[in-house]
Amino acid sequence: MRSSVLGILFLLVLTGCAGLRENDRAEPNGSSRGPARDRVVKTAYDYLGTPYRFGGATPEEGFDCSGYVAYVFSRSVGLDLPHYTGAQIKKGRPVPGRRLLPADLVFFRIDRRQPLHVGIYLGENRFIHAPSRNGEVSVERLDHPYWKQRYRAARRLLPPFPEKAKAREAALSSVAGRFE
Repeated sequence: MRSSVLGILFLLVLTGCAGLRENDRAEPNGSSRGPARDRVVKTAYDYLGTPYRFGGATPEEGFDCSGYVAYVFSRSVGLDLPHYTGAQIKKGRPVPGRRLLPADLVFFRIDRRQPLHVGIYLGENRFIHAPSRNGEVSVERLDHPYWKQRYRAARRLLPPFPEKAKAREAALSSVAGRFE
């Protein structure tokens, strides 16, 4: 009995210590947005309307999609990303299904000439990106038929990470099962 209680206490302490850093905790209203995600979203909006330019990586010269994403993450949270969509899709962790959080990266397959396109998820089924099509940083809906058909993947660069949440839930449910 005593060893079971100590085991339960150990698991509770262990899962409590594995929490997020203070700056990345979820907001009290239950959303999974923390200050780092909010900074990314705010910074992304700061460049709304900036002209598109192939190879562009600053607001002064204009942005292409990967240059825009790299610039926003560098300015907002100090995270350096490569200026190449094929390399950005390998960063962070995959987001299962469509469990997107603001500041997650969303990737699309446009066509053979432009195999990958990237944007930043804003929440409420919207994302912001630098498309060549309309020539400036703009907000689009993920459920628009054009983007829905071309959606390929999402990657999470900022906590909370999906597998940590699953591990924590599994540990807590195994502890709870002992009391039933």
